[in-house]
Amino acid sequence: MSAMYAIYHGSSGLRHIGERVHNATLLLHKAIQDEGHNIKTQLFFDTMKVLPKGGVAKVMERAWHTEINLRYFEDGHVSPAHNLVTLNSKKK
Repeated sequence: MSAMYAIYHGSSGLRHIGERVHNATLLLHKAIQDEGHNIKTQLFFDTMKVLPKGGVAKVMERAWHTEINLRYFEDGHVSPAHNLVTLNSKKK
């Protein structure tokens, strides 16, 4: 499947997709950081691990109502990720 994806998009297309995903993640990183949350991941491409400043319950509730999927860890961390689906979806 990944080979066909690469053939379809070509090397410049894959580079463009990768840059879009990473740039969106950089914007998300800045927004999370500006809100005062503790970002645990130093190096990332599309996924990071965050310790929410107000606890995970508030994040879970907001994510549920806005239909955002997050990974939740038992230690209270949350992991958002970007991909083509999240970039191309039109949230209101």
